[in-house]
Parts: sequence; C-alpha cells; structure tokens
Amino acid sequence: MSWKRFWHISGEVLFWCLVVAFFVWVALLRQERESERTANNLKVVVRDLQERNFVSPEDIHRLIQEELGEIEGRSVGELNMQEINEIVESHNFVSRAMTFVDYDNVVSVELYQRRPVVRVKDDNGSDYYLSEDLHILPIHSSTHINLPIITGSLPLPVDKEFRGDLAAPLRQLEEEIAKAEAEDKARIEARNRKQEQLREVRRKELKRNCKGASPETQKQLRAENRQINQLEKENNLLEDARHREPIDQMILAKKKYEENYNFLLKLINFVGLTERSPQWSGEFVQFVAHKSTQRVDRHIFTEPYFDLIPRRGEYTIEFGKIDDAEQKLQKLATFLSAGVVNTKGGTLSVEFEGQVVWKAPKSQGKNKK
Repeated sequence: MSWKRFWHISGEVLFWCLVVAFFVWVALLRQERESERTANNLKVVVRDLQERNFVSPEDIHRLIQEELGEIEGRSVGELNMQEINEIVESHNFVSRAMTFVDYDNVVSVELYQRRPVVRVKDDNGSDYYLSEDLHILPIHSSTHINLPIITGSLPLPVDKEFRGDLAAPLRQLEEEIAKAEAEDKARIEARNRKQEQLREVRRKELKRNCKGASPETQKQLRAENRQINQLEKENNLLEDARHREPIDQMILAKKKYEENYNFLLKLINFVGLTERSPQWSGEFVQFVAHKSTQRVDRHIFTEPYFDLIPRRGEYTIEFGKIDDAEQKLQKLATFLSAGVVNTKGGTLSVEFEGQVVWKAPKSQGKNKK
C-alpha cells in the first residue's frame, strides 16, 4: 500500500470518527439539558371532545397521577413519554394518544376516543357498548348516546365481566399455543436423542451377543430387539397423544374464538352499513339476536340470526343471518316502496334468497311477494 493511499484511508477514518463523536456529544448535551429541564405543567387535549364525551382531561390527569404521581416539577429527562402514552391508552375509552414535551416544558397529551356503534343488553344480563374497533366498553352513566340496541342471545367469546380489546385474549391464546408447541417439540427432540443413544447401545450389544451364536439364537435375539423397538414406538405414540391433547384443545378454542370474533366484526360492519345508508340511518332501533337451531358439532361456533325492529311502523323484520346484508336491505327497500300491504302489526321476512314474505297479523290473513 502506498503512503498516499494510507493517509487517504486514515483521513476518512478520522473524519467519520469525528462525526460519530460529534453526534454522541450532541446527544449527551441534549440529555444533560433535559435533565436540567423541569416539567411546568401537564396539559391534556381530547381532540374529539365535541363529538363524544366519554373521556375528560380531568380523567386523564387522575389516571397519570395514580400511576406516576405529580408530573409538574419532575425532570423532563426522567419522564418516559412512551410510558405515559401506554398509561393513557389503558383507559377503555381512549383509542390512541400522543405525548410530547413542548418548548415551554409543558408535557402535552393529545388523545382520541373510541367510537361505540351499538349497545348490547343481552339475556345474560350484560350491558355494554361495542366499539367500531371491537372493544367492549363499560356503560358511561354520565353520557347519553343514541345507539341501536342489541338484545337477545348474542354470543361473546369472553366472560360477561370482560371489558377491553376483544383481540387481546386471541393474542394470548396464540402465544400460549406457540409456547406449548415449542415445549412439546423440545420434549420430543430430547426424548428422541436419548432413545437413539439407547438404540445404539442395544445394536452394539446385539452384535456382540450374535457373534458366534447359532442361527436360531441370532434370530431370537433380533426378534427381541425388534419387539423392544416396537414397544418403544407405541409408548411414544401414547405419550405424544397425551401431551398433544391440551394443545389441540387450545387450538380448538382458538378456532372457535376466531369464528366468534369474525362474526362480531361482521356484526359491527352490518350496523355500520345501516348507519351509513341515507335510507336506513337511524331507522333500526333494535337488533334481536336468536340462537341458531342448526345442529352442528358442539365445538364449532354458530352464528345467531336477527330480527330488526324499525323506528317507524309497528312491525318486525325477520332478517336471518347477517350474510348478504346489502341484498336483503335492497329487497326490503323495494318491498316497502311498493306499498303493497299495510305493514302495521305484522312480520316481514327477507331471510331467504329471492323472496320477501309478509306475515300479517292473524286477523288479516297472510300475503306473499
């Protein structure tokens, strides 16, 4: 290597060392300055307070104070903005939050609230809101919100006292399954290694015993060794089945939970569909859920079917399952706009494909379209 190239490379190395040292110095200086700064105040802004009033700045102040104590007067450097964010987002009605320190040393928290789309009052005595992001929210007694109500038998994959993110138990199940499968795999691998060592010992012993023995004796010794291997294999199958059973039960529980979760997601989308439609917005005040009479395997989740109670008119809509909701709503709109029958007091069914069935009160007879 020439001296010219040597000094060129050395110069580049020195330059980048100085650059790194500069940024380290800036970071240390910033950290030192932040440690000298003290928080003057805690400011909480609820961005969508005018749209819904579930969370107040005072609520968030109390929540942070309960977890971290007073913020005012604390060193900015020792405050963890991510930790404050997580505390704020632990509130059931908080959808997302952002925490930062401004130039006046004010710790500012900005947040958005969750949006409930339906209230559930089911046969089990549960009473809660269901939000658009599938959180179960407690009833907010001090806030009146006009939402459609679901009554009847609405299946939930969690206990009636559960409040929070419905996806959280599913994630926990997935973690437990992954951990159990990893442990079972490690168990099998350790057992196989041990048994392979024992089989190797038996092979060597068989070879020694067969040496010089008669053909009949050799045949008997090999048969005994095969019998031992076969018994070992059968015991392994029984042992693996015993260890696998709880894992399979967890996998089955996860599948059932997923089906229930996907149904609730479909239900939220259905309620949203009716609320977004200019024709149906605010029209359905109640969704009555009924258990399905379909006989299936007891482990598999079955979706309920629904009756819809409209705001106007004294009649009930038998909607069935919420599959093909747009087509069913279109059938309903077409039938009602035709004005063929007086719908007062009867039942209108759009459950089955290609037909609308009007079930008049007993005094009026029945009519079909």
